[in-house]
Amino acid sequence: MAYKDKYEVLGVIVALATNGLSVYKKGEEEGQISGGNIGDFVVRAKGEDGFAAVSIIGEQEWEEMPQNEAAEIELKEIASSAKDLAPELAKAKNEIERLKAEILEAKGEAERFKEECTNLQDHVSASAGENLALSQKIQKLEAENKKLKEATKKEDKNKADSAPKTNESQKGLNLGGNE
Repeated sequence: MAYKDKYEVLGVIVALATNGLSVYKKGEEEGQISGGNIGDFVVRAKGEDGFAAVSIIGEQEWEEMPQNEAAEIELKEIASSAKDLAPELAKAKNEIERLKAEILEAKGEAERFKEECTNLQDHVSASAGENLALSQKIQKLEAENKKLKEATKKEDKNKADSAPKTNESQKGLNLGGNE
């Protein structure tokens, strides 16, 4: 397996020269090489005895290449863990979808409840208006009733005052009794 630690990066291809070669650059240093595409890495392999041939490694291949053997092992463990977590991830996604559906249902219920509350509030307002009108009518009727009671009392008193006093007028009369 190839590791980044086994290469020295000479630069990244930044342009194509008019002579058909690729121009690579690292910092202020620049060079030319045959082949490659913009973004590819120009590297020199580190051999047991030092450095060896210069080659071009594609940008994606370089990005995916592990730094060293330990990094490769770690990547494999991560990939294995990811495979182990795949069923859990699927369950979590299903749960998320279920919860989204519940949320939408709850929003619908909340909207219906809101409409019902608005209707009830309108009904309460209408009833309050009717109640006020009835209260005013009751007050008016109570006032009329009070006036009628007072008028009836006056009339009864007037009748009582104008009626002959039969008991008192008959006291003085002797209708054949013992006197």
